Amino acid sequence: MQPVYAWWDNANKQHTFHFPPAWDHGGTVETQGGFVFSTYSGPHNGTEPVYDWWDDGNKQHSFHFEPAWDDAEVKGDIRFYAFRDQANPNLEPVYDYWDKVNNQHTFHTGDPWHNEEKKAIQFYAYKTDGDAWVPPTDAPTPAPTDAGEPITKAFGFTSSLAVYDKEAFLERCTELLAAHDIQCTAVRENQGDIEVIVEGPEARINELDDDGWADILKDPDMGALESVIEDYEPLPAQDAGGEAAPQIGAKTVNDTDANAACKASVVCAAGVVGVFGMLA
Repeated sequence: MQPVYAWWDNANKQHTFHFPPAWDHGGTVETQGGFVFSTYSGPHNGTEPVYDWWDDGNKQHSFHFEPAWDDAEVKGDIRFYAFRDQANPNLEPVYDYWDKVNNQHTFHTGDPWHNEEKKAIQFYAYKTDGDAWVPPTDAPTPAPTDAGEPITKAFGFTSSLAVYDKEAFLERCTELLAAHDIQCTAVRENQGDIEVIVEGPEARINELDDDGWADILKDPDMGALESVIEDYEPLPAQDAGGEAAPQIGAKTVNDTDANAACKASVVCAAGVVGVFGMLA
């Protein structure tokens, strides 16, 4: 945004309207007059170029959009950018005025100057730099809602392929689920199917459970996963090796059950040995 001034060209007895500096008309340098309006030096939000046009017969410049007013005008350079319509409430119309004493066109806002007649609106600009329109901003973005505490869940998928590079698989799986704040932490086979264990906020996991895998399964790197198994029963957590976080729907075996099973197996084995001894 820059100020446009009225300049007096004493060589051609005309006013010109442009940014500083003064033009030189064959050795006669313009005299700077008053500020007339503010506008842009380059394209900005719907502005269009305003050219200077030279009418050699009348020895004067005019300032407006294309096209030329008549065949006598020759298009010069782009002098600034302005609006063709009142694109916002702070814009003011800039008219061309005819100065019947100096036989020249002037370009400014407001009432006619001395000896002038108001003609047509040529473009819209700002009265001052401070009037530049700043669109109202949207309401503040609400803070994200709490997605819940992190949990893990195992998802099962039908598959006809094995996952050979588990590290690469988990890395790509995590990339695809990053938008949901979910990580893929483990992948393993389960009787021909593939189990993928993920970790993330409970709300995000629930969203993933509601057909959130559809786009993920389209990725070529997820080719080992065919379709989600409904009501999948995960492998026990111990089968993953080491101690794992609780999983939704996972079966677990407690120490009491394990010890009981172990004792039963020893007793059974001892009885079998005794029977075979008696038979011998």
